[in-house]
Amino acid sequence: MTLSRREREKKEKRDTILGAAMTVFAERGFDAATLDEIAEKAEFSKGAIYGYFKNKDDLFLSLIEEGLNELSEIIKSVVESSLTPIKRIKDLIQRILVYLEENKDFFRIFAPERGGFTEKKHPEALKRILPKHQKNIEMVTKVMKEGIRTGELKKVESRVLTFTLFGLIHSCIGRWVMEGGKGSLKRDARVITSIFLDGVRR
Repeated sequence: MTLSRREREKKEKRDTILGAAMTVFAERGFDAATLDEIAEKAEFSKGAIYGYFKNKDDLFLSLIEEGLNELSEIIKSVVESSLTPIKRIKDLIQRILVYLEENKDFFRIFAPERGGFTEKKHPEALKRILPKHQKNIEMVTKVMKEGIRTGELKKVESRVLTFTLFGLIHSCIGRWVMEGGKGSLKRDARVITSIFLDGVRR
């Protein structure tokens, strides 16, 4: 669908606000960041931000939604490929780490201990964010189930395998961010793949 000039300008302005917000939230954390700082970073008035987002919380959750949507597209493309379950798991690890390396600030605001992303602070998260996160979990779990069914993976609860994999990825990215994002995550992708598959491959 082709957007009108006005629609394109509106989208560009919204994207600019989101980009500025991502930077400020990643640097300052949710609690310390202010809409004034975000407006200054975006070079817009604070009132302009309210034309697109209800408040700071809405802006923050919108960033999480966009990041999870992009991640969902990556996961979906791998899950729906014709590769074997083992190869899809390897591809998932690689592509998720590459995405998070290229979008380090997204991880920083999404991680509870850094960005302050918690249910208590963001009650709307349950209806706006949780379904998207669960969708990603279910897609990966589908691969785990197939791997168990074909005999490539051990007979372990499929969702446990999924959460274990995401836990390894989360820990890897967390360490990388804390160390200033030095080096590439490609090496870590190989390590995670080895640790995970050595433990679950039948």
